[in-house]
Amino acid sequence: GGAFVPTTNEVWFTANQLPIQNTNVSRVNLETNQIELLSIQPSILTPNGANYFDDSVYICSQGNQTTSGGIYAVNPTTLASRLVVNSWFGLRLNSPNDVTFTRKIGRGKYMWFTDPQIAYMQDFGSLPQLGSYVYRFDLTTSELRPVITDLVVPNGIA
Repeated sequence: GGAFVPTTNEVWFTANQLPIQNTNVSRVNLETNQIELLSIQPSILTPNGANYFDDSVYICSQGNQTTSGGIYAVNPTTLASRLVVNSWFGLRLNSPNDVTFTRKIGRGKYMWFTDPQIAYMQDFGSLPQLGSYVYRFDLTTSELRPVITDLVVPNGIA
């Protein structure tokens, strides 16, 4: 997945299905065409989809056998990351795949993401505790809510 960062005129991108578990997130500067492998700290395990919103790059982490999938916000200047969400009522997310955002005037900011069981299906994630859902996360209240629960493998969101 990729994310355009307007403040730095860069596109951030990840690679999926590498032969080893990775933490690779790269960026390309659109003025110089220079590509750089980023040193995000803490690193993000098996990164996938990404999107830019409110001065942060949000990156989906597919997790692995011992670490839950989740979504992280990364400061594009300092490369510091922070976990935004990785569970619903204590149950591990599967392998968040794609993420997007909406604003509602007077009602807040929402993050929407797909959470298929891809990590488990590809033998690098743990046994799922939740179905393959599409979620809405309220960035103001931190409320996470499944909004679509009847897809087999939700993928892509805009």
